Amino acid sequence: MKIFSKMAFTLFVILPLYAFAFVPKTTEIVPPPPIRYSKAYNEKIIREVFKENAADALKIAKCESSLDNLARGDSGFSIGIFQIYTKVHTQHSIEQLQDPLYNAILAKELFDKEDWRPWTCRNVLL
Repeated sequence: MKIFSKMAFTLFVILPLYAFAFVPKTTEIVPPPPIRYSKAYNEKIIREVFKENAADALKIAKCESSLDNLARGDSGFSIGIFQIYTKVHTQHSIEQLQDPLYNAILAKELFDKEDWRPWTCRNVLL
């Protein structure tokens, strides 16, 4: 009887406590990897967002990122299909800027305020 109780104590009390010693103290949530959308999809987004200015917007985006929503330029500080410069637009996360719809809407807002001046590739429109 004594042997059984010591074995039971070890199995049901000591071993479970020992197992909890190896559980991480904090759990870190790792975001999923970003999605690379097709160029055709990104082009469709640009056409829908820019409407009558879509032809010029496509020229800019093709020059800036080759329509790659995960493109990074300027030592990693410019992100997405319109290469939004994160040192200026600090309120937007990298994940947001890698989303082609988010990036295109932000680019349209910039275009409405400043025309194509913020983009290095504005010369392709000449």
